[in-house]
Amino acid sequence: STGLMLIAEIIMRFTYIKAHYSDFVVLPLKALFELSYNKWFISLNNINGTWQFQTLLFVLVLMFAVFLIIGYKTKLSTFILFLLVISAQNRNPIILQNSDIVIRLILFWGMFLPWGARYSLDAINGKYNNIKNYVISAGSISYILQMLLIYVFAVQFKTGSEWHKDGT
Repeated sequence: STGLMLIAEIIMRFTYIKAHYSDFVVLPLKALFELSYNKWFISLNNINGTWQFQTLLFVLVLMFAVFLIIGYKTKLSTFILFLLVISAQNRNPIILQNSDIVIRLILFWGMFLPWGARYSLDAINGKYNNIKNYVISAGSISYILQMLLIYVFAVQFKTGSEWHKDGT
């Protein structure tokens, strides 16, 4: 499901690739570096500002998302997707939304989970022969806790009077 979510996300963002990710419209690389760029925000998308280069990186995301769906080299695919997603997000921080952070977190915790253990090419090839029907690890606990905390804080955020009494 993470792979399908990434494919949908990339297709949606691809419709605005020239405007949001290239040097031609919203945020050219020169402006990004001069105005608001944090040198610790590493981004492959900042190597080149052309829409063709950005398209190449988006195609790589699509390819590795398909690999994630079919379970081909799942750990490596998850790691590369994590890097590519962070790169795209760091290229234009002004268009980000909260779901982008959730995608980043899912991929981060997914690197520590045996995603390819069932119904995948990795499982068919025997890479996960020793995996039980359940996995309890720091990665699995953190993944579940992260999703739980998203909803807990969303509820907490929406308990103020502006949500109920004022209606503002």
